[in-house]
Amino acid sequence: MAATESSSLVTKTTVILEKPSDWQEWLFLRRDKATLNGIWEYCNPDMSQHELKKLIEPVRPTPATVAEGVTLRSQLTHEQRLDYQDLLDAWEYDQKTYLHRQKALNELTSEIAQTTARSNLYLLEGKSTAYERLKALKEHLSPNTARRSRELVVKYRDLQATRRGRAVEGWLDDWIKITDQMRTLNLPDVNGSRSQEDFLIAEHQFHLYEITCRNFEHSTVVQALEQQE
Repeated sequence: MAATESSSLVTKTTVILEKPSDWQEWLFLRRDKATLNGIWEYCNPDMSQHELKKLIEPVRPTPATVAEGVTLRSQLTHEQRLDYQDLLDAWEYDQKTYLHRQKALNELTSEIAQTTARSNLYLLEGKSTAYERLKALKEHLSPNTARRSRELVVKYRDLQATRRGRAVEGWLDDWIKITDQMRTLNLPDVNGSRSQEDFLIAEHQFHLYEITCRNFEHSTVVQALEQQE
């Protein structure tokens, strides 16, 4: 299920995770944002807890890091101070990266709840991290390949039969989206030129329907005029 937010500059579409058929698009948006922020490896639900990379805050170096037993910077030699400063510079960079990723993970954790349908929020209870929430949602709402394949085939056949009365742009968008997803699963219904042939057949049937409607309307008008004479 998709929700749209509009402003004068941009239109954003947010997918709400309500049922298994929403999973693919919903997860894509979460994964895309997490990847851009460099945090997907810390919350990828396809990984086990053991395999998952841990985000660890870097430890600030001290004078003792470069000279054992030293507690004050003033006690360091000139060379040791240079080494210590290099370590501090590296730590500051790593700390900024850590804080950025920690903030992104916190935002993702909140976003997961905000984009999950109310009927599924119970799955997130007691789950405080993005990984735990993604894992729980995947276990309950990620469709298996067989079920997803059946859903797509049903939608595909429905598209072939429901061209009438639909806006061309919306019908074409659905056709492209569904056939792309079917190709990803390597479904035979869209192998080779089958989808192109189905598209042409659907279009041909629609044009025949339009011609029939126009002929009926013309006949109705003629009859009305004849009755007036």
